Amino acid sequence: MTPPVTVTVPTPRFGRLGGGTCVAAVALSVAAGAAVVHLVTGRFWGDLAVYRTGAAAAAAGDGGLYEVTFRGVDGVALGFTYPPFAALLFQPLRYVDLTVAVAVWTLASVLALLAAIGVTLRAAGVPARRRTVPTLLAGIAALPMFPVAGHLQVGQVGMFLMLAVLLDLTGDPRRRGAGLAVGIAAGIKLTPLIFVVYLAATGRLRAAGVAVGGFLGTVGIGFLWRPADSVRFWSGTLLDASRVAEDPRTVLNQSLSGALVRLSGSTDPWYGWLPVLLVALAGLAVAAWCARIGEELPGVLACATTGLLVSPVSWHHHWVWWVPVLVLGVVWAGRAGDRWGFVLAGGVWLGFVSSTGWAVGADPPGRLWDVGYANLYVLFGLALLGCLPVLLRRRRAASTPSPPRPFRPAPPEPVRPAPPNQPPGETPLAPRNDTLPAPTPAPKVPAVRVSVIVPNYNKEKTLAACLTAVHAQTVAPAEVIVVDDASTDRSREIVSGFPCLLVPFPTNRGVSAARNAGAARATCDVLFFVDSDIALAPDALANALRVLREHPDCGVVQGVYDLHPLFPDGPVEAYKTLFEHFWRSRAAGETSTTMFALTALPRVVFDTVGGFDESLRDAEDVEFGTRLPASYRIRTSAEVVGRHDDVDRLWPYLSELFRRARTYAGAVVLARWAPPVVPRAEAPRRPPHRIDLGVLAGMAGSVLAVGTLPLAAAGRWLWMVPLGLFTVFLVADRALLWFALRRRGPLFLLYATVLRWLTHLTEFVGLLVGVARALTARNRRAGARAASAGHHR
Repeated sequence: MTPPVTVTVPTPRFGRLGGGTCVAAVALSVAAGAAVVHLVTGRFWGDLAVYRTGAAAAAAGDGGLYEVTFRGVDGVALGFTYPPFAALLFQPLRYVDLTVAVAVWTLASVLALLAAIGVTLRAAGVPARRRTVPTLLAGIAALPMFPVAGHLQVGQVGMFLMLAVLLDLTGDPRRRGAGLAVGIAAGIKLTPLIFVVYLAATGRLRAAGVAVGGFLGTVGIGFLWRPADSVRFWSGTLLDASRVAEDPRTVLNQSLSGALVRLSGSTDPWYGWLPVLLVALAGLAVAAWCARIGEELPGVLACATTGLLVSPVSWHHHWVWWVPVLVLGVVWAGRAGDRWGFVLAGGVWLGFVSSTGWAVGADPPGRLWDVGYANLYVLFGLALLGCLPVLLRRRRAASTPSPPRPFRPAPPEPVRPAPPNQPPGETPLAPRNDTLPAPTPAPKVPAVRVSVIVPNYNKEKTLAACLTAVHAQTVAPAEVIVVDDASTDRSREIVSGFPCLLVPFPTNRGVSAARNAGAARATCDVLFFVDSDIALAPDALANALRVLREHPDCGVVQGVYDLHPLFPDGPVEAYKTLFEHFWRSRAAGETSTTMFALTALPRVVFDTVGGFDESLRDAEDVEFGTRLPASYRIRTSAEVVGRHDDVDRLWPYLSELFRRARTYAGAVVLARWAPPVVPRAEAPRRPPHRIDLGVLAGMAGSVLAVGTLPLAAAGRWLWMVPLGLFTVFLVADRALLWFALRRRGPLFLLYATVLRWLTHLTEFVGLLVGVARALTARNRRAGARAASAGHHR
């Protein structure tokens, strides 16, 4: 039998060849049209003419680069505003006629635009075989947009810089030269420097270092080539905004600062620096958040938009970055089948096309519609930064399966009142079998018996959830003791519905006395303290016992709060729960500070320390750890977890922080580091617990930023002092703020930043008051002892 013959038919390459031909035809047509327009009119392409003039001035010798100007037929004089390194790169332009330069420059600019669109489609995940037609269509559609038409009309360099940045930041981040193109682009024109901040903010410190190195290399080349011009540029010309725009109020300046000066009538390009600063921080936060969740292209475009908004002058042609924005929006709309997405992209495109009217008319008058039209690009940019997180969250939610539901304790059994003949006092309240189901038997009996101690004061909202979670443990406690600190709500009625030992206080004595009373009634080898506003995860008790078993020298095992509150009650509670989860989880492992919200320790350790100081109502758990013998270790376990119902209003939260800081300063700081008035023979003291220098730096930056605010009124540049100190606060708390950004998004990050700043100020005041009170009391006691000793003599 004759085997079948396989004929391989080569794939025709006409489509690819045709695509390349169309690209070349579009670029050549636009370039030829530009050359004809310039040859006939002699107008436009002023920036390109300045590049040629600057190149010629730099070639003629050092010191004249920033003296020459180009004056076109419209009579407007333009000077060179870029670093000397850019003049070096522009040297080939002086060897050709301006009309030839216009044709070549326009051809290269159109090709760079089409290439940037292709890079955008690649980064958006469009297959290579399906990019040619969309690239051509998008390029043709972009030509009438005023940023693109204006860019080609003046002969700007921005199209090449945009392509370089897109290639660099959307490529493989692991390659050795990542960041170099960004640095070189910034050496030509300073605006790409914002992408260096973006690299650092997203944790790509190596790429950021390469970018900085590339930028400094361009600066060094400029100094070697034209030192006098370099000194002049970097020492003064750089900050001279009048060389860029004589009047920043012009409608062609589409920066946030330009919009503010148009609305106010000011001519100062630095007017309104505070909203510009806030937009810069918010925009970079959005960009970094996009990159950290794997959306690199939206992050790059958000960073570019932020740079356009916060620059003192952002000409209309700088907004060519919105061509990739619109391309990405159309790709997203096409994948989702979202017709309104197409409508929105078309509306934005019409806005950019219609803004061509800015070039042919005067600045619009002050009517509301005209004000919006005059600041159209600014509104587009702010809307993008505000809506991008929402769009990404929806896209990710639509493309990923729902995560498993987080731990939530089972609903409590119905509360039943105690029998009328039940005697008062410390009476076991075990329910009858016919009125309350018995707890599920534990699958594993622990080697040691555990007493769970629950101090409670007016926690009827959470007490049932707390006790339900305690009785749902995979390792059942031998006894559960609830110490009610004279509650005035239904707490005791709720306890009656659970198999617990109730220890009621006739008067309120504080959490220290409640814990001590519970420990006094406990009969087991291990004590587990849990606050009544916490619901433990089912394996919390088992994990705490395992840590004690695996670490025989461990004296205290403390748990962490879950990231989500037990009962969500607003943004203050959301922040506080996130904050507590972050810091407790960060301290996982061996630590130096005790926290008894959910904590286990052997009974012998508790007896050795002597219990809690009942004179303290705040920071009593931290003070307990200062008396723990040095032979015992303190460990925080991220596997001992509980959901906490925290404070949900701002003023009570700040008041609590103030009280704890005041108590901490007196009962812990001075007691730990100041030598005792009367030396005592005792077991070796624990070394002072570690100070978090980042917290101290953040607190100092917050306080000093407020203290130096009056300097802002004394001089234009003195506002940099409080701004720099506020930056110290941001850097010191960057780990917490990045955690808030990753977990809750950019809007919550802004809220968390403000709240963290307020908490720093509150704790600082509390520490000052506490130290002052403790020093006064200590000196008074020392004086009394000295007087008593003198009297006995």
